[in-house]
Amino acid sequence: MPACTPNWVGRTQLPTLVRLVDWSQGGEQLISGGGEGTLRWWEVQRGECVQVQEAHQGTVQALKRSPHGSRLASCGDDGAIRLWDLKNG
Repeated sequence: MPACTPNWVGRTQLPTLVRLVDWSQGGEQLISGGGEGTLRWWEVQRGECVQVQEAHQGTVQALKRSPHGSRLASCGDDGAIRLWDLKNG
Protein backbone atom coordinates (compact mmCIF):
# COMPACT_ATOMS: atom_id res chain seq x y z
CA MET A 1 0.00 0.00 0.00
CA PRO A 2 1.38 3.46 -0.86
CA ALA A 3 2.59 5.58 2.02
CA CYS A 4 1.17 8.92 3.06
CA THR A 5 3.21 12.01 2.36
CA PRO A 6 4.99 13.67 5.33
CA ASN A 7 3.33 16.48 7.30
CA TRP A 8 2.72 19.66 5.41
CA VAL A 9 0.08 22.32 5.12
CA GLY A 10 -0.13 24.14 1.83
CA ARG A 11 1.79 22.15 -0.76
CA THR A 12 3.09 18.61 -0.93
CA GLN A 13 4.52 16.13 -3.39
CA LEU A 14 2.49 13.00 -4.10
CA PRO A 15 3.53 9.95 -6.11
CA THR A 16 1.16 10.87 -8.94
CA LEU A 17 -1.26 13.51 -10.15
CA VAL A 18 -4.06 14.45 -7.77
CA ARG A 19 -7.22 14.70 -9.87
CA LEU A 20 -9.91 15.25 -7.25
CA VAL A 21 -10.45 16.47 -3.72
CA ASP A 22 -13.52 16.30 -1.51
CA TRP A 23 -13.85 18.37 1.67
CA SER A 24 -15.82 17.34 4.75
CA GLN A 25 -18.72 19.66 5.68
CA GLY A 26 -16.75 21.26 8.49
CA GLY A 27 -13.57 21.54 6.43
CA GLU A 28 -11.49 19.50 8.89
CA GLN A 29 -10.87 16.57 6.55
CA LEU A 30 -10.03 16.24 2.87
CA ILE A 31 -10.07 13.13 0.69
CA SER A 32 -7.98 13.13 -2.47
CA GLY A 33 -8.00 10.75 -5.42
CA GLY A 34 -5.51 10.45 -8.21
CA GLY A 35 -3.85 8.67 -11.06
CA GLU A 36 -2.61 5.69 -9.07
CA GLY A 37 -6.13 4.61 -8.07
CA THR A 38 -5.81 5.37 -4.35
CA LEU A 39 -7.77 7.57 -2.01
CA ARG A 40 -5.95 9.55 0.68
CA TRP A 41 -7.57 10.94 3.83
CA TRP A 42 -6.02 14.19 5.12
CA GLU A 43 -6.41 15.92 8.46
CA VAL A 44 -6.31 19.51 7.26
CA GLN A 45 -5.40 21.26 10.52
CA ARG A 46 -2.34 19.03 11.05
CA GLY A 47 -1.52 18.72 7.34
CA GLU A 48 -1.24 14.95 7.73
CA CYS A 49 -2.26 12.09 5.51
CA VAL A 50 -3.92 9.71 7.96
CA GLN A 51 -5.12 6.91 5.70
CA VAL A 52 -4.42 5.50 2.24
CA GLN A 53 -6.83 3.09 0.59
CA GLU A 54 -6.48 1.23 -2.70
CA ALA A 55 -9.68 2.14 -4.53
CA HIS A 56 -9.52 1.56 -8.29
CA GLN A 57 -7.47 0.08 -11.10
CA GLY A 58 -6.23 3.20 -12.89
CA THR A 59 -7.23 6.78 -12.23
CA VAL A 60 -9.91 7.84 -9.75
CA GLN A 61 -12.34 9.83 -11.91
CA ALA A 62 -14.92 11.15 -9.41
CA LEU A 63 -15.57 11.60 -5.67
CA LYS A 64 -18.84 12.64 -4.07
CA ARG A 65 -19.97 12.64 -0.42
CA SER A 66 -23.52 11.82 0.58
CA PRO A 67 -25.61 14.81 1.75
CA HIS A 68 -24.99 13.98 5.43
CA GLY A 69 -21.31 13.18 4.90
CA SER A 70 -21.51 9.59 6.12
CA ARG A 71 -20.61 7.95 2.80
CA LEU A 72 -18.34 8.64 -0.13
CA ALA A 73 -18.80 7.35 -3.68
CA SER A 74 -15.78 6.97 -5.93
CA CYS A 75 -15.49 5.80 -9.52
CA GLY A 76 -12.47 5.08 -11.64
CA ASP A 77 -11.05 3.94 -14.94
CA ASP A 78 -11.88 0.35 -13.97
CA GLY A 79 -15.59 1.11 -14.40
CA ALA A 80 -16.35 0.41 -10.74
CA ILE A 81 -18.36 2.60 -8.40
CA ARG A 82 -17.35 2.06 -4.79
CA LEU A 83 -19.17 3.24 -1.67
CA TRP A 84 -17.11 4.07 1.43
CA ASP A 85 -18.52 4.25 4.96
CA LEU A 86 -16.92 7.38 6.41
CA LYS A 87 -18.51 7.10 9.85
CA ASN A 88 -17.65 3.50 10.73
CA GLY A 89 -14.55 2.94 8.63
